[in-house]
Amino acid sequence: MPLPMIHLAVAREVQKNVKIWNLQAFLVGNIAPDAIHMRENTTLKDKSVTHLITDYIWFHTIFRRFEKSMPDRDDEDFIRAAYYYDTDHLDTKLYYWSDWTPSVMQILSRGRGFSNRFLSEAEIDEWTERTLKWFSDNDRNPDDETKYIFYEDVQSFIQSTSEFVTNVLADWQT
Repeated sequence: MPLPMIHLAVAREVQKNVKIWNLQAFLVGNIAPDAIHMRENTTLKDKSVTHLITDYIWFHTIFRRFEKSMPDRDDEDFIRAAYYYDTDHLDTKLYYWSDWTPSVMQILSRGRGFSNRFLSEAEIDEWTERTLKWFSDNDRNPDDETKYIFYEDVQSFIQSTSEFVTNVLADWQT
């Protein structure tokens, strides 16, 4: 559910507190679940196999609040357009306003050749390349206002989710 910069922002916060042995693999791994979108005829069921903690928390917090704020909950086209308008602009804000963006994008640009049992190397490479080009190939203004999901909500989400993930990883490392 969250877009690449939100996944990467959570990863960057986690990385501050947990020893990451391979930062390149860790960063690619944080956006890799969305590589399922590179597969033809992908279903919601397919997506549920690749998406873990961040998307689950996003769905049950940010997305649920967003959904409840919709004036007409039966108008799926309006809901989808409003959701992607806000999330695309919020991801663009993170891209332009985060001081870590250049270093993360440089690391991602070298991050090829990863795969897992659910996603092929080609799918992950294609998604990584799409992520790298997304911000340079769009005309979104990071200063545009969003209507339903706000930058402060995203910052709070990044903080709370990264704390949760940090605790999970710390438990695994002990």
